[in-house]
Amino acid sequence: MVSRRGEGLSLNFIIVAILALITLIVIALFFTGGITKLFGTEKEISRVSLDPQIRSLAETTCNFHCTNQNENAYNNPSFPKDLVESGFTGCEQLLGKPFSSCRVEKSCQKADPASAVTGCVGTTEASCVGVQGCAWK
Repeated sequence: MVSRRGEGLSLNFIIVAILALITLIVIALFFTGGITKLFGTEKEISRVSLDPQIRSLAETTCNFHCTNQNENAYNNPSFPKDLVESGFTGCEQLLGKPFSSCRVEKSCQKADPASAVTGCVGTTEASCVGVQGCAWK
C-alpha cells in the first residue's frame, strides 16, 4: 500500500500568515508616519469645505476685535464648531496676522468734526495739543 500524504499548507496556516502580514503593515505605517499622513488629510479637506459665510462672519468678528484693540477676544474668540474643527483656534490663525499688527496709529484731528479749525493735520502730538480745537486721536 502506498500512503498518500497531503504535502501542502493548511488553511489555518494561510489565515494566520495573512493576519500577521496585515499586522506588520499597520505597524510599519504607524512608525513611519503613514497613518498620520492618511488621516491628516481629513483636516485639510474640512478646511477647504468650510462654509464661506461662517468663515466670513468669523473674519469680520476678528477684524472688529482688532480695530477695538481687544486682545483677549482676538486671541480667544468663540468660533463656531465648524471653524474649530477645521483647526482655527484664534484670530491670528484665521486672519494670518498677529494682534501686534492691529495697532491703530493716532493722529492730530479736529476735536469737533463740524468746526472750521484748520492746522490740525500733519502736526506732532505735542504741537497738536497746543492748537485750540485739535485733539490727538
